Amino acid sequence: MVLNHSFIDARGISVTLPCNPHRIVSLICSITETLFALGLEDRIAGRTNYCTRPMPQVESAKKIGGPKNPDIEAILALNPDLVIANIEENEKNDIERLENEGIPVFVTYPRTVKDSLELIRTLGLITGKEHEADAFYRKAENVVHKILKQVASMQYRPNVAYLIWREPYMAINRDTYIHDMITVCGGINIYAEYPQRYPEITIEDIVDAKPDIIFLPSEPFPFKKKHIKEFMRYRAIPAVRNNRVLTVNGEFFSWFGVRMIFGLPYVRKIFADYK
Repeated sequence: MVLNHSFIDARGISVTLPCNPHRIVSLICSITETLFALGLEDRIAGRTNYCTRPMPQVESAKKIGGPKNPDIEAILALNPDLVIANIEENEKNDIERLENEGIPVFVTYPRTVKDSLELIRTLGLITGKEHEADAFYRKAENVVHKILKQVASMQYRPNVAYLIWREPYMAINRDTYIHDMITVCGGINIYAEYPQRYPEITIEDIVDAKPDIIFLPSEPFPFKKKHIKEFMRYRAIPAVRNNRVLTVNGEFFSWFGVRMIFGLPYVRKIFADYK
């Protein structure tokens, strides 16, 4: 009987995992949500303090701190046979410490919609939920194909500023999952070619770029409607003149995995409604 399998993770490292791991710790919100969707609720031992979906099922998993500052001792006390992490959202030192303690860590790093599709299948493969994952994969793939067909007939694709932070304002370049969500759904990221993944920008930069839409998402910075007024004096910005400075649900733009099934139509509708 084969007791272990080896898989190549996003670091290019071969990770040996037990077949059907039974004590899983997830260090990423969107992956926690996906694991529950795959029917693994009885096998998820731990999750971060920010993993709040799906409710109330997620409450069955023990909180182990934040993604950037997890309680390593709390994770070890759970005796996990699989920890799932992310190159960007988690710290390399924490991952290495877990591995040094003999805990298998599978690291992910989806940066495109296609990557997110493949991640669903990968999570099914490493957890013994291939059938369930394939069903979600096909559903998400159908959503993508439908949206791509709609976008192909667009006469004009709006220029978009997606801000992830305030004081200072920060945007996104093309090497991000959010960028690809915007692109697939019919928008053009005006900061795509910046060398930094998350460039700092000023209000003057935004004025010069003349975005048609400014997105103020609910995370990582929790933008509220009150923040829209900060742009109202800058009438040279098309988004301001046309009331297209929008607060949006950041989870639908930035959470990969099964959330994309709902996130893609959410983002697409914004561009479809653009006139």
